[in-house]
Amino acid sequence: FDANPGAGPPYPSDVLYLYLGLPALFAIGWALGRRTWRPYAQPVAAAAVCLVMATNPGRLVYRLVMQVPLLEQSLQSYNFYEGVAAMAALVTALGVDDFLAGARTASQKARGRWLALVVTAALAGWAMRQLWIWGHGGRFRSGTGSLVETAVALVLFSAGMWVLRAAAGTGRAWLAAALLIMALADYKGFGANRRFNTVDGDVDNLQNPVGIRGINLTAYEALWTNRQFRIASDERGGPNSTDYRLWGLATPQGFDPFLPRAYHDFIEQWVPFDSNREFRMAIRNEEMLRELGVRYVITHEGAANAAWLAASPSFRLLGPDDSFYRVYEFLRAKAPYGWVDGGGAARPVGWLPERRTFQVDSERGGRFFLAEELLAGWSASVDGHAQAVERWNRVFQAVAVGPGTHTVVFEYRADGLLPGAAAGIVAAAVLAWAAARKPKGYCKPR
Repeated sequence: FDANPGAGPPYPSDVLYLYLGLPALFAIGWALGRRTWRPYAQPVAAAAVCLVMATNPGRLVYRLVMQVPLLEQSLQSYNFYEGVAAMAALVTALGVDDFLAGARTASQKARGRWLALVVTAALAGWAMRQLWIWGHGGRFRSGTGSLVETAVALVLFSAGMWVLRAAAGTGRAWLAAALLIMALADYKGFGANRRFNTVDGDVDNLQNPVGIRGINLTAYEALWTNRQFRIASDERGGPNSTDYRLWGLATPQGFDPFLPRAYHDFIEQWVPFDSNREFRMAIRNEEMLRELGVRYVITHEGAANAAWLAASPSFRLLGPDDSFYRVYEFLRAKAPYGWVDGGGAARPVGWLPERRTFQVDSERGGRFFLAEELLAGWSASVDGHAQAVERWNRVFQAVAVGPGTHTVVFEYRADGLLPGAAAGIVAAAVLAWAAARKPKGYCKPR
C-alpha cells in the first residue's frame, strides 16, 4: 500500500502504531554487526510477544479481549504495535550507547575535526529538505525511490554517528544537535512510522502539491472552507474515520473507544453499530445526515453507494471525476449549529477543535445549539459572560441567548489537563535525573 500522509486508498490503521526511525535502523544494524545478542534479548523477546498479539493469530487475542468489558471497549489487537515501538526504543538506546562507547583511534580524531563541520551541514540540509516536503503536502517518494531515499538518510545519519564518536568540543555539540534535529525531522515528516511506499510505479508527479491525496483540489478546498460541516464515508468506500482528524476535518463516525451510551443509542435509531465504536452511515437517510450536520460524502468507483450518489438529485459531484475519491455535496445539508426554533442568523467566526465562536442575531432570542456531544469539560459564554450549557436533542448542547446581536462561545477544557501536565513535567525531571546517574553494576554490550 502507498502510506504517504493523506494517501488514497487509505492505509491500514495498524501502521499508525509502529515507528522505526533512523536511530532505530542504525542501532539495529549496529547490533546485528556486533553479533552480541544477550543485551538485546529482553526487548527482542518482548517485541516478539507484542507482534504475536498484534497479528492476532486465529483471532485468539480478540476472543480473549472480548471476555473483559473494559478491554473490549478500549483495546484492539494492533495496539500491541505500540509495545514493539517501545522495545525498538530500548534496542536503540542500547545500540547507540554501545556504539558511542567505542574507542577512538588517532586517525579518527584527526578526521573528526574537519568532518564534523561537513557532516553537520549535510544533516541539517537533509532535515530542512524533509521538513519542506512535509510542509508542502508530504509527497515523499514511492516504490523503489522510497527505499533509496531511506538508504541515503540512513547513510547520512550513520556518518554523523561515526564522526560524533571521534569529534570533541564545540564541533561535537553542534553535530549532536544536528543528529537530533534530523531524527526529529524524520519523525515529523513521516508521522508515527517510517513509511515505505510499495505502490506500483512512481506516482509522485501525479499528486497535488497541497490537499489530500486521492481527492481533487476543488473538492478539498470545499471541504476545508466548510470544515464546520461533517463528512461521511460511504461504507468501505471512503477514508477511515481516524484520517479526518489528521486533516483537520470532522466526521460523526469517529473512532472513539469510549463512546457515551447516549450517543450510541442516538445513532442506533438509524443504524446498528458494527463494533463497539464503529458504524456505517446510512447515506440514503437524509434525516440522519441532517441531524449529524453532514454536508459531504466521500466514495470511490464501485463502492456501495457510488452509483446512487451519482444519480441522486440531492447530491452533486465536486470537481472533475479524475481522482481516486469522489466527493459529493449533500444539497439539503443542515449546519451543525443554529437557533433551535430557526428564528435567527448565525455565523461561525472561529472554529478550533476546542473552541467554537459564533456571531448570532435574533429578534426574540432563544436557544442556540451546537451539534457537539455534551461531555464533561464543555462550557459556554455569551458576550464574555458564562452561561449554563443545556442538553439538546438527547446528546448535543445548547445555550440560552437573548434578543439582539451577541458573540457565543463554546469551549472545551479538560479539568485534568494542568495536573496531568504537572505530573508529566515532574516525571520527565525524575527521568532526566535518573539518566544522569550511572547505576552500580551497569554493563555494556560486549
